[in-house]
Parts: sequence; structure tokens; C-alpha cells
Amino acid sequence: MKDRIQFRKGGAKAVIGMLGLVAVFSLIAFCPMDAYAHPPKEVKLVYNISLQKLEVTVTHETSFPGYHYVKQIEIKKKGDSVSAHNYQSQPTKAEFTYKYDVSAAEGDVLEVTAQCNLSGSKTVKITVGAQEK
Repeated sequence: MKDRIQFRKGGAKAVIGMLGLVAVFSLIAFCPMDAYAHPPKEVKLVYNISLQKLEVTVTHETSFPGYHYVKQIEIKKKGDSVSAHNYQSQPTKAEFTYKYDVSAAEGDVLEVTAQCNLSGSKTVKITVGAQEK
């Protein structure tokens, strides 16, 4: 009789464990990670011609900036890549600004692409000098 009671206790634990596994697999199946992954929401550019600096402000909301983050900022001038900056996390959970040294003259078109490590990217352009007019 005592063996039978222990078996039932062990059986109940096994059933609870199996239900837990089924629940976890169901969550994974019905809520895939791609639903939580998204490209940056917004990228804003400000160029300071006298300092030759480009400020890139990125809005990319995430609860886990070490897991889901902006992995690369690529800068192009006149369509040619001038630099690419790779990251392993993002500094905040929502909005952050990076500053880069970029040589440019009035009228040059700078293009910046911010790429999410999980899904998508956002590209924006700015014409140097046009923002001040």
C-alpha cells in the first residue's frame, strides 16, 4: 500500500510537469519571438557642419537591451559606405544617441541605417546644411 501511495505522488508530479511543458511549448508556438522583434521605430539625424559630427538618435524599445538591440549603425555619404559601427547591446531600453565623426560639406547627402539584431532596419537621409535653412 505504501508503494502505491508513493507512485501516485510521483505520478501527480509527472502530470504537473508534463502540463507545464505543454504550456511552455504552447506559448512558444502561439507567441513566436518575431512578434516581439521589430526594427527601430525612429532614427533622427543632426549634423553639425562646424564640428563635422553626426548625431544619430535611435528609438528602439526593448525590455532586454542585451538580447534585442540595435546591432549596427551604417553611415553612407553620397551612397558610399563611410563607416559601420557594430554593437552587442544598446545603452537604454528606448531612445539613445550616438555621435560620429563624419566629414561632409554643404549639400552632401548622409544616409544612416540602424539595424535590429533580430528583425529589420530603418534608413533615413539628411542633406548637410538643409536643416539650418
